Amino acid sequence: MRTDTCPNAYVVTDDNQVTGVKKVVFNTGDWLAVGFYPLRYISCEFFKDRLYRIGLSFEENRKEIFQTFQHYFGPLQSNDTWTRGSEKLTAKGWGNDKVYGVILAPGGSNGGEDWDSIVMIDIAIQREAEQFKLDAPKRAAKDL
Repeated sequence: MRTDTCPNAYVVTDDNQVTGVKKVVFNTGDWLAVGFYPLRYISCEFFKDRLYRIGLSFEENRKEIFQTFQHYFGPLQSNDTWTRGSEKLTAKGWGNDKVYGVILAPGGSNGGEDWDSIVMIDIAIQREAEQFKLDAPKRAAKDL
């Protein structure tokens, strides 16, 4: 997508030079959809300019989006480790050694299935970003 023809198509919400992570939110544009289902916004995280995490947020067609996600990924596993701030989320995901996808709903494992977001992660780049963040104090000490 050419952002020069669509001003304000995205907002950089964080650009941390220490961790090498940049967070971007796309909240306008005709392409904010999964098929025919509209999205509220798309969030992306980049490590050293490489996309490694995409989040899709939606309010409509929750059941249909869940069914599409489940159809694409196959059998899903429950995952009770996800939170949004301090709120526990209901989560069902699928993954392998390259990619992980999860669909989320408010309410934790005892909550409903009022799905409102999907997160997809490139495992290798995420691990690299985590290691880079852990190594930040060592890099800072070398610079002194």
